[in-house]
Amino acid sequence: MKNRKNNKITLFTLFVIIITIIALIATSGTYAKYTSSVSTTASATVARWDITANGISMTDPEESTEFSFDIFETILDSDFDDEDDVADPLGATIIAPGTSGHKVLTIANNSDVTVKLTMAFAKQAGSPDVPIKFALVNGNIEDDPSIAPSASDFRDAATFATYLAGDPNEVNTEISYESGSNVQSYTLFWLWPYDTDTTVTTDDESDTDLGIRAASQTGLSAYNVSITITATQVD
Repeated sequence: MKNRKNNKITLFTLFVIIITIIALIATSGTYAKYTSSVSTTASATVARWDITANGISMTDPEESTEFSFDIFETILDSDFDDEDDVADPLGATIIAPGTSGHKVLTIANNSDVTVKLTMAFAKQAGSPDVPIKFALVNGNIEDDPSIAPSASDFRDAATFATYLAGDPNEVNTEISYESGSNVQSYTLFWLWPYDTDTTVTTDDESDTDLGIRAASQTGLSAYNVSITITATQVD
């Protein structure tokens, strides 16, 4: 009788323990602990990319097709004065030894980044080997005529790099995005050297041959030069 009573007490105690364990498991997730969090957001605006060349957008594909930079628009003599010793039949563009010209290029960097401006010149395939030299000078000749190089200046390879033959010649410059310095003008000069200036070495025989070929029945193809102006973000 006593053993049966002890067994009941043991079973009851075990039952209580089991119920307690189950209750603890069921309620363990309701106990709190310290926890904190913080969140924020960040915002940035994409930098503008907006550049114009002589008032024509370089960044708008539709507008950029309207860009024109005719370096032979004006034909001058070797002293950079008006040329009146070369024929101009029916408004044709005629170049000869001693002729020269220039064209102003104004770049406006309306972007939010500094840009590097590159101009590359390349004689197009099939064009005659006219020994024209080119120079890109900072400034607008219309505002400052003194920037015009002399014929001898073109001979200085350290300053004016170049016969336009073979690989393209490039001129590099940077234009800031900062207001007041984001617009820069350059003047591109070209010259077919003439031997009245003894400081410039020319080849009369090859120049004469070009003129004779131009007068022949077969003629001489036009001298075509491609000019590529590229703006690239400065890292």
